[in-house]
Amino acid sequence: MLPTTEPLTTPPTTRTSSFTRFACAVLAWNIFVILWGAYVRASGSGVGCGSHRALCNDDAVPRALRLATIIELTHRATALNAG
Repeated sequence: MLPTTEPLTTPPTTRTSSFTRFACAVLAWNIFVILWGAYVRASGSGVGCGSHRALCNDDAVPRALRLATIIELTHRATALNAG
């Protein structure tokens, strides 16, 4: 009779809990992005980069940073990480 060896894979309960932690972290990050977007909208900072969607006041990296611009760029960065 051959000796039995244990499989080299992670037990299902460990994989499930790792996935659950990851899923909760992704959910929390997305809720943060939504709430930050609500703040951007409520504070009027959505126009911090003007009407240009891809660029910020016709610059990839704006030179003159106002508070509204910083808030808008921060929201863009957090949303980019969520996507």
